[in-house]
Amino acid sequence: MNKVGYGCNTSKNLLSLKKVEEMIKCLTTLFFVLLAYNFYSQEITGYQGKINIQSLKKVKADFNIHFSNSPQKDTLRLFINKNADIKNLTFNERHVDYVLEKVENDLPDIKEIVITQDLPPLFTLNVEYEYPLTTIENETFQYDPNWIELNNFTGWFPFNRENTNFKYQLKIKIPPSYELASPGNITKKTEYWIIGREQLTDDIPVVISNNFEIFKSKNNKISFYSSHLNQTQKNKILEDGNSILSFYQKKFGKPILDDLVITINPFSHPWSYTRKGFISLSLKDNYKISDRLRLAHEISHLWWSHNKIYGNGNDWLNEAFAEYSSLIWYKQHTSKDEFDLLLEKYREAFKLDLKITQVRPKDKNYVAVTYYKGAYWLYRLNEKIGAKKMMKILNEVNKREINETSEFISILREKLPQQIFKEMEDVI
Repeated sequence: MNKVGYGCNTSKNLLSLKKVEEMIKCLTTLFFVLLAYNFYSQEITGYQGKINIQSLKKVKADFNIHFSNSPQKDTLRLFINKNADIKNLTFNERHVDYVLEKVENDLPDIKEIVITQDLPPLFTLNVEYEYPLTTIENETFQYDPNWIELNNFTGWFPFNRENTNFKYQLKIKIPPSYELASPGNITKKTEYWIIGREQLTDDIPVVISNNFEIFKSKNNKISFYSSHLNQTQKNKILEDGNSILSFYQKKFGKPILDDLVITINPFSHPWSYTRKGFISLSLKDNYKISDRLRLAHEISHLWWSHNKIYGNGNDWLNEAFAEYSSLIWYKQHTSKDEFDLLLEKYREAFKLDLKITQVRPKDKNYVAVTYYKGAYWLYRLNEKIGAKKMMKILNEVNKREINETSEFISILREKLPQQIFKEMEDVI
């Protein structure tokens, strides 16, 4: 639940009509804040599971999902792969009725399980299912038997977007010739792998491949997994990985996690993503400028991933800040002329007559506004106030784990003169 300043007038003077209206407004605000808190209070606390991917064509899964449900709610919703054939669904070891609903959003491979019944404060849901890996519709994760990538984008495990703080421990069976990459603790047994996270997280990313090439940064803090890179590419990625991490640590302090797994997939598309301790990186131009910037962008999410509710207008607090971070890193590694040329697409995005917080993922200019316009506004702000003041602001954003634009604006008002805010009101 976000901290909210209600601004209520608690004066003991006689209440004027205006003060009564103010009080009513404050109480109404408080009511809806508490209502929103209760709505999201049904939480997944942990997963235990047995997963079989030995055939390489099908996922067979058996999950125990632990829930906290206080105050008690009587409806439970979970996303799952839309091709999943549910074999068993029990609640505290009793069969439970459910319905399956179509979902229309940015995830093409999911449907929703809806359960409606009395649910206690604490309970465990068991879900057994299987689904074919060969029918993934998300173009980013098309089926490749030599590189199988699982995450919540394809609904490989039952999840809910509001549940972003859970632990997990899974046993995964894969073919003997395959290896597994994932964040957290990994143990290889004779017949299966064990993966687990005690630190709270929001996804369970897993990559399996039969031809991993593993290389590490100088300090062994970054482990890279690839399958198709030449030595020149590996050397350059290692050099940049060390440089980026060192640069951000000097600017923003230590990241939450010391160790990082980066998988460099063979999909050759311009889309990558970051989870706690894990990055899936795609190379579009053979590791040239755009790929270097993408690596810097994704690594910076170790600092800029506070906003967890995707598509609510606050996405720029993750994406624009990450894009800005990649820009200031790259500025140190290229000529002024090349950097000015790179900035052109950001300048053009800045001209778009759309506020950063008003675009949504399905909008035509979502990327241009959320990533590029937002990053360029931060770059301009740095130019106006200087790097020293800018770093104080960014460090405060990290310290407070800001996930609402209004909270970021409050920091700016604390630290900057009033004349700075005119442009901000037009942009944000």
